[in-house]
Amino acid sequence: VSLRDAIEELGARRPDATPRLHIGVSTGPAFVGSVGAAGRRSFSAIGDTTNLGARLLGAAGPGEIVVGEATWTRLGGVAGGEALEPLRLKGKRDPVLAWRLEPYLRTPSRVG
Repeated sequence: VSLRDAIEELGARRPDATPRLHIGVSTGPAFVGSVGAAGRRSFSAIGDTTNLGARLLGAAGPGEIVVGEATWTRLGGVAGGEALEPLRLKGKRDPVLAWRLEPYLRTPSRVG
């Protein structure tokens, strides 16, 4: 959320020169490491989790953060948001559940 807020602040000062962020977040296993042949190696994260994150990014509007079901579950109520209609995403046979996060994280209540 802090990165989005910084871009929004910059956009308020320079609307003609500021990119609008779209953020997609997916939680799960991924292969992380050097990928490619000699001379063309790059450090990357690949797999279904990263592909889903990219698809969620595409579903996010300017300044929005869209998270998948596993991420929403792991947030455990720390962030508010609204459920989206199930998304039909490339590479996914079944519709995907996703949420659009509220702009600010909630402060977890403390039980004394």
